[in-house]
Amino acid sequence: MSSTARGGVREEDDFYETQREDAVEAVERLQPYLSDRPVIFEPMAGRGALVRILRDVWPNAYIIANEINAGRAELLRDAGADFVMVGDLFRPTLWEEMPSECGPIDLGFTNPAFKFAVECVTRLFPRIPHVKILQRTNFLHSKKRLGFWQKHKANIDLLPERPSFAASLACDDHIITVKEGGAPDGFTPMRVSEGKKPKAKRAGCDWAVIQYLDAPRAKTCPKCGNPVRCSTSDSCEYMWAHFFNSATRTFHHLGSQVAEQGLLKGVA
Repeated sequence: MSSTARGGVREEDDFYETQREDAVEAVERLQPYLSDRPVIFEPMAGRGALVRILRDVWPNAYIIANEINAGRAELLRDAGADFVMVGDLFRPTLWEEMPSECGPIDLGFTNPAFKFAVECVTRLFPRIPHVKILQRTNFLHSKKRLGFWQKHKANIDLLPERPSFAASLACDDHIITVKEGGAPDGFTPMRVSEGKKPKAKRAGCDWAVIQYLDAPRAKTCPKCGNPVRCSTSDSCEYMWAHFFNSATRTFHHLGSQVAEQGLLKGVA
């Protein structure tokens, strides 16, 4: 996951791998609610970053991993998955493809792309009693998602620091800070937030790409040959949202409360 509003070409399948430090504590917090041999489903498993953490925390778990990209799915057994499936999470045959020997699934744990978050939760829950996903905090604030939050209760665990999911590369000649006297020839002024230094964008070179953190990084722009700037900061705050069956457990229902507050404040 990564914010792609900064511009640039997306990584294939919106694949931005979750870093270990952003997930270990979220997994460990689930331990009181599950046995020492849980059945766990990672429906958007990528190369297995979360599968490895789940295996470390629950050595005796039965882990089912699903990944849309067959090339990445080949890595999931090495990451610790007991059963690997390939395909779209939302395919009609998903549940029929599950292994019969493992029994009911206890936990769904994943980091879905923002645009699939609601569909991911509703696909897994309430069939799975515990579903935990990583999302931006602004996932709470939307009129169109208020009904979702009212129906699906959740605990919210905020990440104390902004995580980095992807590297953003751009031509160093692409954007410059404007000094006194305005933008030089060939550059077009850009709108910037109040209090920040004005910038300008060169019309002749607009190369930029967003890729996963450990992918090989270009040092020179493939379009014009200038040096490449790289940023691994993310522009959003993130949280783990833990959806659960309130009939069997008592939790703080923060999701709907925060969503309602956001709606009252006029958040679109």
